[in-house]
Order: sequence, then structure tokens, then C-alpha cells
Amino acid sequence: MSGRDSHAGTTPFYARRDSLLCAAKLIVASNEIAKEYNGLATTGIINAEPGSVNTMAHTVTFTLDIRHTSDERLSLIEKTTRERFTNIAKNE
Repeated sequence: MSGRDSHAGTTPFYARRDSLLCAAKLIVASNEIAKEYNGLATTGIINAEPGSVNTMAHTVTFTLDIRHTSDERLSLIEKTTRERFTNIAKNE
């Protein structure tokens, strides 16, 4: 995820491009989708840059491990997750 780093105390909500907030929404969505298909989704690592207490990160990366006992269902989880991620990222 790439957003725009800016100061938390002086940047109003309408001007923010908060990549960490977007990543959080993506992680929640991935879990909802996995549950819909009776699969699993796990995020184990999140990195946000720059790492500052009062600055929104310009770049966030995270791992996503999705699993299902059925290859067909796993493909559906992946496809649905990619589509939902695209929509969330456009709006964030």
C-alpha cells in the first residue's frame, strides 16, 4: 500500500491518504472473505514506513496467508480477495 506520509496533528481527514488505515481495512476484508468460503486468512507481518508516532505512514506492506482444503475454494478466496482489495484501495 502506498499513501502519503503527513503529520497526524495538522492533516485533516479529507486530506489524508492513510496507507495503514487502508491496510487495516484490507486485513479485515480478507478475514471476512475467508470466513464466507469456510477458509482461513492470516496476517503475520505488518511494516509501516516511516515508523513515527505522529506521522501517517506513506508505505505499508503486510503478509497474507490464505488457506482452504479445496483448491477450487482457495482460488475463489484469492479471486474475491483481489477484487475487494482493488475496490478498497481505490476508495482509500
